[in-house]
Amino acid sequence: MPKARDKNYDRPVSIQENVRWNHNTPENTQFKDVYYATTDGLAETKNVFILGNQLPQRCLDQQHFVIAETGFGTGLNFVATIALWLKTAPQHAQLDYISVEKYPLSKRSIKKALSQWPELDIYTRALLQVYPVNIPGFHRSKLVKNRISLTLMIGDATEMYRQLSTEVDAWYLDGFTPSRNPEMWSAELCKEIARLSHPGTSFSTYTAAGQVRRNLQQVGFTVKKVTGHEKRERLCGHFNQASSVISSAPWFHPPKISVPDRKKAIIIGGGIAGVSMAHTLSQSGWQTTLLEQEDHIAAQASGNKAGIVMPKLTLNMDDYAQFHLSAFLYTLKWLQGIQARQPSLEWHPDGILELVGHQRGTQLAKLNLNKQVVQYLTTKSASRLAGIPLEKEALYYPQAGWLAPAQLCKTLLEDCPTIHVAYNHTVSNLQQQADNTWQVTTQKQSYKAEVVVICNGPAANQFQQTQHLSITPSRGQISYLRQSAHAPTLLKSICYGGYVIPLTENELVCGASYAPGDKVVTLRQADHDDNTRALQQYLPGLISDQQPVQNGRVAIRATTPDRLPIVGPVANETFYQFAYQDLKLGKKPSAYPLAQYHPGLYIASGLGSRGLTTAAIIAELIANLVNNTPLALSSRLYHAVHPARFLIRALRKQ
Repeated sequence: MPKARDKNYDRPVSIQENVRWNHNTPENTQFKDVYYATTDGLAETKNVFILGNQLPQRCLDQQHFVIAETGFGTGLNFVATIALWLKTAPQHAQLDYISVEKYPLSKRSIKKALSQWPELDIYTRALLQVYPVNIPGFHRSKLVKNRISLTLMIGDATEMYRQLSTEVDAWYLDGFTPSRNPEMWSAELCKEIARLSHPGTSFSTYTAAGQVRRNLQQVGFTVKKVTGHEKRERLCGHFNQASSVISSAPWFHPPKISVPDRKKAIIIGGGIAGVSMAHTLSQSGWQTTLLEQEDHIAAQASGNKAGIVMPKLTLNMDDYAQFHLSAFLYTLKWLQGIQARQPSLEWHPDGILELVGHQRGTQLAKLNLNKQVVQYLTTKSASRLAGIPLEKEALYYPQAGWLAPAQLCKTLLEDCPTIHVAYNHTVSNLQQQADNTWQVTTQKQSYKAEVVVICNGPAANQFQQTQHLSITPSRGQISYLRQSAHAPTLLKSICYGGYVIPLTENELVCGASYAPGDKVVTLRQADHDDNTRALQQYLPGLISDQQPVQNGRVAIRATTPDRLPIVGPVANETFYQFAYQDLKLGKKPSAYPLAQYHPGLYIASGLGSRGLTTAAIIAELIANLVNNTPLALSSRLYHAVHPARFLIRALRKQ
């Protein structure tokens, strides 16, 4: 049963900018306030936020630091903080910068606003390169060789911070003037700020408004007035309460861990999920060993000739659609970064067409999503893009594309040569040791590590710790075809329930069948016939009726009952059955203890046919958990993919 949708979280954000310019200084016409001081905005940022939080001294010995901000605006605070961090923090230290913006500016406006400070040009360019499209939700980006992580949340500040799970070290409280924008300084938002703070968390702000001071004091901050920048007074202070965990879903609460000094991780499975996981963990400082049962990587579902990277939208933009849209947007930036370092990666972001009926197309168009993500096209416009006559309207995803998953896996290993890959290693047992490390036993030898991530697809629930997970093997067959010599050249990949990808001018990949529970890997003529029949139904004339299938491939996918992947810490099933046995009684979440897991054991499975779109953000999410850093997904979406969700649903139904 789908979760109740939050009334604010998915609300489309207007792309109309309410900005007017006084030379290069922007002013918001809705709130009738400037984005920064008209005399020198950079000086204000340094005095109020950077010096107000004592960052020059605090950055000197920090290996990881979290800054959160209540209004991203032009990004001036962010680029100025990057400049400071890179000059003062240790060489391998990581900065997590979290911000929120309900009315995001365009790239053009940000570039214009920040052009006043040429000393920040290098950081401005880095920001503009990863600046997200205007879509509600969490947007994670990596900058400066992954030393900086930016999480920009687009939406209402209180609602967005309610969806965040982390501990913040310093707050930049920077919204428009409290009298003109009271929501940014509300008691509700201050409660979320306190929830995300720990003893010693600092804050600084340009305002000295009495209601702001009282709201912060009421939730546990020590507040003092200091000399303001171009103002008589402003506020700063520290959180002085003991940390208390308040969770609306204690059964999904992330594990609280201490990152070990010896960071060793074992990844089970060498497909796109496992290789992406090893790559991401390696980039965050882990020594990774990848165990693959075959004699080469991408031997199973990741070995197809080509696969599609695109979002999947639904009419109500439920958790399924929100997750895949977030994954798609993250993957675009991830692939861009990899290709910049490894130009040999054959990524084809040529755009993809999805055929839809008129009614569904117009309904999806009403979602008002950014046109950089999706556009609704008439039959004529879609045909012009496709290069062939189409009989239906289409959704067009201009940034989507296709690539060869095996080549991507190979490129990821080349990008991180420190990853150790052990081929022909079938894992037979996982055993937790007295020191909480894991012993991983194969037919050849045993390995030991602090963290194990299970990424072996449909076999992921073969272990004693994971046997309760709902994972189903699902057979899929694709067909390799030749385009008819008399047909016009297909220019775009097209989805129509199935899909077709033009590899070359006349070579096509067409698929894919779907057979849950079927694990037979031999090719079937009946499945080829089904693939070609669907292709001819939606794209008549592209292939001839008598044209035989050249070849094909069968792979076994891992699927789940709700079609969402299983990602996160592996639950201690015995604890869950005891601690949450009376969930059906409807007690408040505060009546239950926080979740317990098998320490250091994680899983990423159930990616189905969307592994190319989701593997990157799944790997980032696991890396966030093992490194104890802010999650790349909102709490709502993290709960939607949590491995324990099936246990909780079963307990509620008892």
